[in-house]
Amino acid sequence: MDYRGSDGPARGVRLPPKAYLATKSMSEITWQAVSPVEYAWVGSDRSGRPPTVVGPLPDAWARFRLVNPDGVTILFLEADQAPSLVSLSRYPSLPPSGVPAGNSSPAPCSSEVGCSMQRCQRQEKSGECVVISNHALLAQPVTVVFAQWLVPGVPLAVIRRSGPVTHSASWGLVREPS
Repeated sequence: MDYRGSDGPARGVRLPPKAYLATKSMSEITWQAVSPVEYAWVGSDRSGRPPTVVGPLPDAWARFRLVNPDGVTILFLEADQAPSLVSLSRYPSLPPSGVPAGNSSPAPCSSEVGCSMQRCQRQEKSGECVVISNHALLAQPVTVVFAQWLVPGVPLAVIRRSGPVTHSASWGLVREPS
């Protein structure tokens, strides 16, 4: 995990899952490692304290080209547990600041927005695949994939007092002109 100039994670803090973006050309599938553009990961004490938010990280955006508009692009999350929520936000552009331009309302990953989730494997590692229709990626060049996981083992008293404790991360995808 590249912390982009930070002092790294606090001791005992878990990090978001490793992520990889798969794009397919006419003859091959290309995988690239993708760092989150922003994440909030709870420490191991399960206290219910809000996690530190890391990001936005302007240089963490994954840039890719679409060759086959009828195909799909896959974000593989190397995670034992499926996210409890995955949503997509789409934007018209990404300025140098690394914060997408314009407004977007997050849409849950569903067939209505050209997205689906499925359990999958990459190089013998199990995880979750966020499968995004290339037609959906053509609509707007900038897509943020947000995923959230419930933290297991949180005492009921903490949940009653503060609500569910969650981990979350966002990965940024920028479609380059072909």
